[in-house]
Formats: sequence, structure tokens, C-alpha cells
Amino acid sequence: MAIGILDLVCNGSGTRFRTPPQTCSCCPITFSYSTKHGCGVGLRFRLLVRHVRTIAEHMGGQDELGGETTTWLQLVTRRVIAAFLEKLAVSHGWRKLYLVSPWISDFGIDCGLSFPQLLKGLKDYGATAYVVTRPPVREHEWHRDALKQLAASRMASIVLLPNLHTKLYCAYTARGAFALLGSANLTAGSLENQEIGLVIREVGAGRTLFRRLAAEAAEVYRSPGRDVYCERSFGSRGH
Repeated sequence: MAIGILDLVCNGSGTRFRTPPQTCSCCPITFSYSTKHGCGVGLRFRLLVRHVRTIAEHMGGQDELGGETTTWLQLVTRRVIAAFLEKLAVSHGWRKLYLVSPWISDFGIDCGLSFPQLLKGLKDYGATAYVVTRPPVREHEWHRDALKQLAASRMASIVLLPNLHTKLYCAYTARGAFALLGSANLTAGSLENQEIGLVIREVGAGRTLFRRLAAEAAEVYRSPGRDVYCERSFGSRGH
């Protein structure tokens, strides 16, 4: 069943998912689900909802205005990588990115932010991208080419881990910090795959979870046995 994007909110009547406003091309929502009253959805989704609800209730926290938490968690099942890239595209003042993905390719604007725009944003804002990926192999020239472009930007520090499976993306911007944890690689092809992901904002109860994910991304970047592909040049903002 296609879900699209669901927001997690909490108030006195219980923890529930709701459909967000239709603000971007990656949000064709078909239904919402209440964890308090239940509905006829598949077992896998109900188990995921139960698990996420446990996280939310453990981390808790309501805002001061409406008795409802600021939406800090989204479940995404369509165009998953675009959920991160579109949020990055509308953020300003990029400061630091963690891009942990076994495979990376060039991608177009249909991902919410094109690969050339990603590179330009790093340069314009003077942001650093900490990239963890697998070593490029001969049969995947598109992966090698993407790494060459990242290295040529002089704004990326890239390390290689042969057995990497984690897909985790974190962004620190002047508009706020957020992360995507899921199954999608940073590739154009991931848009066509059946993927799932959670977008976490560093607001309200999401602060603790985001910071744990960012710490995990940094730990993966520092993994023993990594091979350093390149390090960012800090002298000239990439110019």
C-alpha cells in the first residue's frame, strides 16, 4: 500500500499519524492512521506504527502553544531520498552534512535537489559534506564519477568502507537540523525502488533522536579500517 508521507504528532488524545499539507511533489497521501483508534492497514505498517509510537512516548514532550508536539517525525514510503533533498533545497545557511550511503550517483531535479545544485550549495554556503560510501568498482562508473565530482568541489571529506550498508543523512542548516534514516541510497535510481525512511527534525522530542543519529553518522565516518578518499580544503570555501 502506498503511503507517501505521514507526520507523527502527540496530544492528550494519544499519539497518531496525520497527513501533512500537500506542499511538494513527493507527498501524494492516500490516508492517515491513528494509533489510538486503529484502522484496517497491513500488519507490517501497524507494527512499525507501534514501534514509532513507543519511541515518541518514551521521548515525549508537548509544545507550549497548542498542546500538540511540533511535528518532528515523518514516515516516508515514496521518493524517499527526495524527502531529504527537498528539505535541504528549501533550507538556507547549510553548515554541515553527513551523507552515509553505499552508492552515490549524479541525480536530477526530480530528486528535489540536483547533484550539481548540491555541489553548488556546499560551495555557496561554505558547508562541509562528510561522505561515507563504498569503494568505487569498475562496473559502477557512475559511482566513481559522483565521487570525483564531490572531491573536485573541495567541500567534501570522503571515506570508503567496503562493507557499508547504512543509509543515513544528516543536515545542519540555519533553518534547523534534520536527518533521514532508511533504505534509500543517494542515487537517482532510488526514486524508482520500493524504499522506506524516517525524517527526523531537531525540534521538540526529536532533538534527542536527531542528535543520536548525527553522533552515529560521525561514528561511522570515523570507523576503523576506513580508507580516506579525500579531505575537504578549508582554506578557500571551495574556490
